[in-house]
Amino acid sequence: SGTRPHTTLLRNRRSATVITRQDIERSAATNLLQLLSRETGLQERSTGGNDRNAFVDLRGQGDTAVSNVIVLVDGVRLNPPDLAGPDLSSLTLSSIERIEILRGPEAVRYGGGAVGGAINIVTRAAGSETARFAAETGRFDSKSYEVEIGHQTEKTGYSFSAATADT
Repeated sequence: SGTRPHTTLLRNRRSATVITRQDIERSAATNLLQLLSRETGLQERSTGGNDRNAFVDLRGQGDTAVSNVIVLVDGVRLNPPDLAGPDLSSLTLSSIERIEILRGPEAVRYGGGAVGGAINIVTRAAGSETARFAAETGRFDSKSYEVEIGHQTEKTGYSFSAATADT
């Protein structure tokens, strides 16, 4: 997407990547930041050790990546206006349909602050009824829980998901 003539990322000759739902399901990633850090030219930068304080660096933007890489969810900007970086912990992997990564200045069609690139996260459409709960335990007292609830009618719909992890 973007404001210029529509071209799918699969037909784009520039540096672009699409992570599909099947790619997400096959990966060993447990959160969005782990999934994104597998991509070429993309590094995670964490200042606090969790996704809430982390940001994504595309093409070596370094410490200025917060203001030069934008993250969108269904086309809506996730980056806060205070340059603190987007909260990547607000999305669970089960709620994502695909992720479109566009590297370099071509991404400025998504808006200001996209000189390094743009990451557009497209969420899954809720089925007529969705309910899912997952719990995992592991070594060193690791525990994770995830819940997802959704409902869709002809005119309206909602989707709610929450996750927590601790070790």
